[in-house]
Amino acid sequence: MKRMGKKVERKRRELKRSKKSMKKNEAELRRIQEQFEKVRKAIRQVHQNNSFTDAFVEINLHIFEAEHAGNFLAARQHADTLRLVFIISFLNMVGSELIRSLSYFILLINL
Repeated sequence: MKRMGKKVERKRRELKRSKKSMKKNEAELRRIQEQFEKVRKAIRQVHQNNSFTDAFVEINLHIFEAEHAGNFLAARQHADTLRLVFIISFLNMVGSELIRSLSYFILLINL
């Protein structure tokens, strides 16, 4: 009987630990989603306003914020997004409808 109580107690502690871990993961996921939305907004700005320099500055700001917060994974993702914006902007400057639709397709794949 005593042994059964120990098992139950151990399972209860494991469950408590997993709940804490789950809350921590949910908070991290929310933070990553917020960063993703900021970058997505900057990419939309490139397509709507053809304001490449504004988007460049905005994404660089997010990279700096992520590095300053110690989140190097997010900084790397923002840097990848910045390279993607360069590619898409170059393709849009060419002006061909086929290439423009290809750039949107590339954007869709990478998001």
